[in-house]
Amino acid sequence: MTDSVDGIGRVQLRLIEQSVSSRSRARAWGIVPGSRYLFVAERLLGELSAPALSAIVAHELHHLRRWHPLGRVVLPAIFLIGWAWAIVVAPLSGLVGGAVLVAPYWLMVMAIERRMERRADIAAAEQVGYEAMVEALRHLDETSDEQSSGRIAWLASHPTFAERIAHLEAEYDGEPVDNAKSTTDGGHHDRS
Repeated sequence: MTDSVDGIGRVQLRLIEQSVSSRSRARAWGIVPGSRYLFVAERLLGELSAPALSAIVAHELHHLRRWHPLGRVVLPAIFLIGWAWAIVVAPLSGLVGGAVLVAPYWLMVMAIERRMERRADIAAAEQVGYEAMVEALRHLDETSDEQSSGRIAWLASHPTFAERIAHLEAEYDGEPVDNAKSTTDGGHHDRS
């Protein structure tokens, strides 16, 4: 599962039991070096091929490498601390100002979260292969209880699996790549 994934040695990998209907099947967690974890649902071991499992691990590992869990803590904290400070300094205007800014700030945070997911998908595809990442996303889409109809995309923290697959296809110009590491530029696909 981790043979083709670079950098896994500094992260503790944990298998977790999880119900079939559970939304999250893998998660990067931790902001303190030495206490950073990558959780993978045990049931995925029997459901996915080794390359697709490696793609999921590479995706989550990218989150840890780029300190995404820290961002998920810091971004809301910045707003809440700022809002609390504004309320202390000027109670009425601080309260109203924060209430007015909470929705645009939340939308910005959700946009950042969606971008982090797309970047982690691309990083995993570059590391273990486009086809493995697409296989993993298709499996997750097929086994997910995620509802994309009636969903407002800009309110969500994650793009739908279909959107993520479409983004990967656009990134690689719709050309399946057995192993993106084999590209001539050292594993980095041209995104110009």
